[in-house]
Amino acid sequence: FFMGPSPMHAVADVNDDSTIYFSWTEDKPWGKGSNEGVVHVTKVKLSKTLQPFAKVQGQVNYPGFMRASDLDITPAGKIGVLCAKSVPEWTRAWLGLMRQRKPADAAAMRDEMSPLLLAVCEMDTLTMRAVGKPWRIGTPYGTKGARREEGHMGAYPKASWWEIRDNGYGWLTYAPHLRTWTTWYGATAGHHTGFAMHTYSDSARVDAGPWELPQAGVEYRMEEFPGVQGRKYHDHERHGTGDHQMGSMTRYNRLLGDIAIVKHHHIPLYMQQYGLETPRGRFDPGPQGSGHKHGRVELSCPLKGDVGRSEGAIRPCGRGWIIGMVTDKGNVCARVNQYGKFVAWNVIEPALWQAAADQKLKFYWRNRMVRMAPVGSPESDARCGSEARFLMGYWTNSGPKSWDPPRRWLVEVDGDCNKVTTPWEVTNITTWPKHQEWVTTKDGSVAWVTAWAKTADGKPIFNKWGLKGQKGHNNGMYYFEDTQHWEFEGADRGVQNEAQIMVYTTLSPSRRPYRPGAWTESGEMDFSTDVCNRTSPFRNREGGDSITSVDTASLKDSAAGLKLLVAKLSLCVAMAFAIS
Repeated sequence: FFMGPSPMHAVADVNDDSTIYFSWTEDKPWGKGSNEGVVHVTKVKLSKTLQPFAKVQGQVNYPGFMRASDLDITPAGKIGVLCAKSVPEWTRAWLGLMRQRKPADAAAMRDEMSPLLLAVCEMDTLTMRAVGKPWRIGTPYGTKGARREEGHMGAYPKASWWEIRDNGYGWLTYAPHLRTWTTWYGATAGHHTGFAMHTYSDSARVDAGPWELPQAGVEYRMEEFPGVQGRKYHDHERHGTGDHQMGSMTRYNRLLGDIAIVKHHHIPLYMQQYGLETPRGRFDPGPQGSGHKHGRVELSCPLKGDVGRSEGAIRPCGRGWIIGMVTDKGNVCARVNQYGKFVAWNVIEPALWQAAADQKLKFYWRNRMVRMAPVGSPESDARCGSEARFLMGYWTNSGPKSWDPPRRWLVEVDGDCNKVTTPWEVTNITTWPKHQEWVTTKDGSVAWVTAWAKTADGKPIFNKWGLKGQKGHNNGMYYFEDTQHWEFEGADRGVQNEAQIMVYTTLSPSRRPYRPGAWTESGEMDFSTDVCNRTSPFRNREGGDSITSVDTASLKDSAAGLKLLVAKLSLCVAMAFAIS
């Protein structure tokens, strides 16, 4: 699933230039009770010149939870981390209901798809202590449907192959301007596969129940965030639907005040704006409001004959976004503005990893190894254009066979998706896992945390995890794919007691204050050309196509558009003269 250990997500400190926090799951037995397992958040101070390179400065432990995933931080320095708990009563209830509904499959029905209780565990970075009681986020499982919130649609599964393969252990995003926590995870709908999204206020009221099944020491809160301007940001499908989702990436944009969603359930990739603020242009979902089926922008580039196939990473770029992904033509960097228009679409490296094996179906589901993060400036700056720098990572094949080991590369690109450094091969130095983002520190360094197996003499074994034929390691996960197994004489077992922290710094960091462009990033008008679609170069205030419907591929229409622009300018001059 992860080409390495369970996810070890990281977040940067909001005050210190070079401190990060990362979550991880301790290898403990679980499954017999609801207070088994323990997850951790570790604080690490990074140094560019001093030894030791990374120094642990504290740790917060959450006993009774058997899985840790994504985490985020508030401006006040409070961290929330997704933490999951195994509740045997939930498992038994799910198995009983599924076997009742599917008696023919009862013998084959296993508990991998049974639900866990998903929560947010919080901590204070100043005191390095846990804060309050872990509180549930997502669907509380129930079989009777006595309450609207209860049910089996959108349940968070234990070890269901599709959900974990496509979302890892789930994403968690904090929106400071609204003080909300949003999660997105691979979910089950009975025995179907799909996704669920939920948003809770940071000050949500406690919901005392009653509830059908045990709460297992977790606080239940009310999900009652109303959306913006009376328009809902959710529909029932976002709370849980079996759409056979096959990938995900997401990020919050401070300047835009909203969250980007990129996913696919067939092909190509598509992008939406979550709806914490009113989506504009092609992201506008219409009168239906934001939801699963509306306001989609396909990540494809017809004018360049390219189609996005596999998610990688997405980051704020002004009020828009910069995306790293796998397409038919290779490892691609694309820039999308706040209206859903493609400002840039460049192939950074045409070679792909495992392209031969996936060419037939063109899902490229194994090759989700593209990563991207701002370098030289903090992510909160949302720098864009030629002065911005992003570190991009990607994998390629080392030989003609699909099973040949991958080669790993790092390269810097600017905010217009142009390469500004020579690609650097880091195959023998480091690696990064699936379903885990890089983090940018406040001083502009890029870091990520993982672990790897080692031979008896201490040499790393990259991207292979667990012992073939064994179960019960790697946080209790089953091993479904041969690509996740390894046998090496003298190698230690699949559980490690070391975290490997990688840090990349640029030689020319951007220190000047960044000011978004006056036109394309201000939300007023957008005159930028779409490099992928034949659409009007003129956009109205709301980001929609203007009434002229100018086609940039037509010289005649372009001339008409020029006349229209002159007419608009003449009108502005006349108005200015009249006012004066």
